[in-house]
Amino acid sequence: MYYRNMHPILFQYGSLVIPAWHVCFALGGVSAYFFLQRFRKKMGLSFDQVKKLFLICYVAGYFGARALSILVEQPHLHDPQGFLFGLFQLGPMTFYGGFLAAGFCGFLYLFVHKRNWLSVGDVIVVACFLALGIGRIGCFLNGDDFGKPIINGDPFWGVSFPVLKDGMNQVIRYPVQLMETTYVWLFVAAFLWSLKKLDAGTVCFLAFIYYGVGRFILEYFRGDDRGWVVSESLSTSQFISVFIFLGGVIGLFWLTQTREQRR
Repeated sequence: MYYRNMHPILFQYGSLVIPAWHVCFALGGVSAYFFLQRFRKKMGLSFDQVKKLFLICYVAGYFGARALSILVEQPHLHDPQGFLFGLFQLGPMTFYGGFLAAGFCGFLYLFVHKRNWLSVGDVIVVACFLALGIGRIGCFLNGDDFGKPIINGDPFWGVSFPVLKDGMNQVIRYPVQLMETTYVWLFVAAFLWSLKKLDAGTVCFLAFIYYGVGRFILEYFRGDDRGWVVSESLSTSQFISVFIFLGGVIGLFWLTQTREQRR
């Protein structure tokens, strides 16, 4: 039986504590920023414009991630005063909340400055996947977003999370955090391979389809409670995944029609 001891604390010296998840969260943000700067010419943005866009998306993403988590996981903060207080309080964060908020605010910035949001979107969504993969490693080290127990067998890749309570710390589970990291990083690799082969917007909408399908399936292996739209049948993330997927399909159809009209 393969038990994995997690490392919620990367380093501790006296009262100085370096938490694993926060380090990965910061590394994800830094990696996304340098990725955007690396491909700023493809986006048609200057160095300063990338900085501004990143800052807008980063701040919006943080508050969006907190807002959705409050709505789904923290019912005691649902009153207006509690909700506002919770936004500025450290706590659980949801990827989809951050993704949607950052995407909306980033689009507004590009619209106001009359930039090609399709070309920018291609790079931003890949940078987001790069950061997400790093963030999920932090979740793995911290024992967050853990998978369901593996009922049949004891595979070598199964993991346990000693940080869990209520007698669940020795249960062998699916390593869903690392599964998601692998899944999104495969898309990052595919983007780098097809960098000059696809029209503007194609990567962005393909990413919506790719992640929407993957996240919907991955939710069946998640063991933590993230709220339900249909009790025990359709999670909040699966519900959002459906619309992310449809958005990608509609976007690709729109791109195809646009290309046909230009011919």
